[in-house]
Parts: sequence; structure tokens; C-alpha cells
Amino acid sequence: RVPDPRALAVLHIHVHPVFGVEAEARRADVGAGTARHAALAQHVVRDAQQFEVTLRDGRNVRLRAMRPLDEAEILQAFQRMSDDARYMRFMRVVREPNVNRLRTLLASFPQDGIGVAATAPAADGIDVVGSAIAIFGSDRAGCEFAITVDARFGGVGLATGLMTALIDEARRH
Repeated sequence: RVPDPRALAVLHIHVHPVFGVEAEARRADVGAGTARHAALAQHVVRDAQQFEVTLRDGRNVRLRAMRPLDEAEILQAFQRMSDDARYMRFMRVVREPNVNRLRTLLASFPQDGIGVAATAPAADGIDVVGSAIAIFGSDRAGCEFAITVDARFGGVGLATGLMTALIDEARRH
């Protein structure tokens, strides 16, 4: 079972095979018929490239594919993360982002993985307030994935929305 998204602001799990554990986790949560999943599912507006999700607190975020142009916003999101959140996300102390690695990662989508960004309006345009990435194994039967949620958006269903979008996108690949 996937941990309650309110319990952790950051979730990092290695999954193999990609559709086995991920699909089972999703079915277990959705099949349980919990009110929070039902409420989230009712507030998703999709179009061809992105979709809007209304979170449990009434705020809206837009989920869409990550792209190289997101680099600056992702770096801002990194700066907003607490030391503890960074440690939980990277499983080690990371004080500064590795910009070259970020560029390589963003350029690898969709050939070698999937990236989903959650954006919200901000004074400078948008903020990336959450992300979900999956990097495929060499046999494409497994992946490593990570979900990161800005602390300001924790506990309101964003991690669930990101996980659902990531699973849906993985099924298309």
C-alpha cells in the first residue's frame, strides 16, 4: 500500500517491475473507496497535454509533462526545500543542485523516463510545487521513481494526483 501522502512530503521508492507494484498500489487505494481519493477524482479536468487538479483545500494545480524549459522553476523549488526534505528526497545531504544532471534528466524525457510537473500561479508566473519522475531501467520492465511535493502543498492530495498521473503516463509508454 502506498503511504498516506500526508505522512511524507517526499516519497522515494525503487519499484520493479514498473506496472506490478505501482498498479497494485493504485488499485488498493482507489479500490478502498476512500473519500479523499473520490474527491480528488471528481476534480480533475483533462485536456490533451495537461490537466488541472483541485486539491482538498480548494487550490488548483496544473499537472503536465516536465520539459527542459522547467529548469529555472525546478531550481527555485529546490531552494524552497528544507534540509530535511532534501535529505528525504535524495537520501543524502544535498546543499546545491547538480544543474548538469538536471539538464541531462530533463533532456532524457520521454525516451528514458517520464516527468510530471505540478505548477501553481506565482508572482513570477508559475512555481513548480510538485514533481513525479520515473527513470526506466535498461529493460524498461522496471523503473526508479520519486515524488516531491512543496511543503506548502503537503497533505492536500497533490502526491496522490502526481502518482496517478505518473502511473497513467507509464501505461502509455
